[in-house]
Amino acid sequence: MVKEIGENKAYSMIEKTCQNMGALQGKMSKSQARREKIKEMNPRNVALLASDAIKGFGIASEILKESDEKVSIKVKKCPVYEAAKMMGFDPEPLCRSSSLPFMDSLVKELNPNLQYGLEKFRTGQDDFCEESISLIK
Repeated sequence: MVKEIGENKAYSMIEKTCQNMGALQGKMSKSQARREKIKEMNPRNVALLASDAIKGFGIASEILKESDEKVSIKVKKCPVYEAAKMMGFDPEPLCRSSSLPFMDSLVKELNPNLQYGLEKFRTGQDDFCEESISLIK
């Protein structure tokens, strides 16, 4: 697809699709929160719900640090990174147009006052990404 329509257009299409998928996943996570009687959608609770939501995609993450305003997350195993490497693509642009918009939409569905961001992109297969859920200032 990238070769046929160009990199910018392809990544833009991927981003829109992932934003919509993230919003849908966020709605499902919101239902889960109601079932589990989670009332406060603070960064920690949202991080836990988001982590549950992405486990099915084969993504492994853990909370590194947390405060009332921000949770830092270590993303160890990521099939988006692995797939990009196998296809010969630079993983970072693919991540920025897929995983990050997906997660930001998911998080905003749970609490529109939060945002999902990339703090550090992994330097290689054995490294990890550091991502965050934080209050919008």
